[in-house]
Amino acid sequence: MSETDKKIPVRFSLKERDLILDNTFFISPDLTNRLKMSIVKSESITVHYSLTELEEFIGFIAAESNYTEDEKLQNAFDRIYYRLSDLLESHIEIGAEE
Repeated sequence: MSETDKKIPVRFSLKERDLILDNTFFISPDLTNRLKMSIVKSESITVHYSLTELEEFIGFIAAESNYTEDEKLQNAFDRIYYRLSDLLESHIEIGAEE
């Protein structure tokens, strides 16, 4: 299994999950269905994405942020975008060290 195919855990708060499910139009159903089917544990969910899927998901979040006219929604998407980008970058760096 290549490094980009390896699944990594991505945690979302219930608020983030609901925000994504209720306010996104561009994200692939394959990626959002995992948010819908995840088990709630301690007011959050954990979804497993490959690095490639996570990169795709981040791109969709960026698009949603850029196209919304609602500043509050844009700020929420931006926070998710930066958090997920940091997570992706940390896993890419770990993979490069191995």
